[in-house]
Amino acid sequence: MWRQRLIEAERGITQGFRGDSIFFVHFFGGALILAAGIAFWLTLAEWALLVLAFSAVVTTELLHQVVRDICEELRGIRPATARRVHRLSTAAICTMTIGAIIIVCLIFGAHFCQIFFPPASL
Repeated sequence: MWRQRLIEAERGITQGFRGDSIFFVHFFGGALILAAGIAFWLTLAEWALLVLAFSAVVTTELLHQVVRDICEELRGIRPATARRVHRLSTAAICTMTIGAIIIVCLIFGAHFCQIFFPPASL
């Protein structure tokens, strides 16, 4: 049973990546963050926050695709409801992405400040 779930998950992720090009943008940004994280020697807690933020954005994008597909089916029956649901789903992904960007800026901003504005020694 668990093996079948893994197969379905892999197929779902593959279908999601093929269904929307925004995933390439997210993974390009993730690769940049990975490289910067290695260069700045991030702590375990910082890595955990970045992985959590990245996985939350990808999960929300996958759910947005599901909602978008459902809205396509619903559009012929209840167009106003389909528009409202699609807008809410789009707002959710924007909110999640903005939150992840804030987390990235806070983590790397602190490291940039340590490099460019070191604490004064007495």
